[in-house]
Amino acid sequence: MKREKRDDAYLWDMLDAAREARELISGLSYDDLMSRKVVRLALERVLEITGEAARNVSPRRRNRHAIPWQGVIGLRNAIAHEYGEIDYERIYSIATKGVPKLISALEKISKTNEQIHLHLGTMEIKPIRTKTDYRAALKEIETLMSARADTPEGARLNILSKLVEAYEKKHLTFPVELYSEGRIGEFDEAEADMEKILPRRKKTRADCGRPKR
Repeated sequence: MKREKRDDAYLWDMLDAAREARELISGLSYDDLMSRKVVRLALERVLEITGEAARNVSPRRRNRHAIPWQGVIGLRNAIAHEYGEIDYERIYSIATKGVPKLISALEKISKTNEQIHLHLGTMEIKPIRTKTDYRAALKEIETLMSARADTPEGARLNILSKLVEAYEKKHLTFPVELYSEGRIGEFDEAEADMEKILPRRKKTRADCGRPKR
């Protein structure tokens, strides 16, 4: 499973466990919680699961979402490693105040993910086979550069970038690479070819490290 899909799965696990915590604590006072050992243990467990799932979300993905990651993971560590010393007042406060906010944030992420997947399912992205396709893809990438990663536009940008990268690896040899290998004749040919494909990219010989003749 790819990293992005694994992160989606962990985020869903967080949401599922947080909803269970909300259901367990619903309508209970602190005294009620302390008098019901089974409910208390169940609440500890689902909060621990929430933190464990959060711990497995990649750092890159965490940076994209306004979730109190350290607090969620820290609570998991406290529950998992501090048997007999758990602060139940803190547990109750988190369950009644923090968990609803967490659920709201995770539901927004989930909704966005669903929109992205729906968009990807209907997205028309043509394979890059020709220089014309390549130029068109570069122009579209330029219009999408400011798109956030967690949006349909960001998903399209990611796919187009990978297609462009694959095309460049297979079909393009950049002049600087040829010159560094001492293939001077091919350098001139590739340099002219690159000017046709990327008219804005005008490298001088000095830019490529080639001495003037």
